[in-house]
Amino acid sequence: MNALTKTLPTTPIVHTEGRRVFATSKDVAAYFGKRHHHVLDAVDDTNLMKS
Repeated sequence: MNALTKTLPTTPIVHTEGRRVFATSKDVAAYFGKRHHHVLDAVDDTNLMKS
């Protein structure tokens, strides 16, 4: 593996509260190999569709 290769987590980092599951946007970005701001844009788009 070279210095430019990123190692992605094999398991997402999540926590639960009751029956709800949560993850941070940074952990989601790391798990899927995406840029953090793209994840935030997707969340914003999802929230706009709910309005």
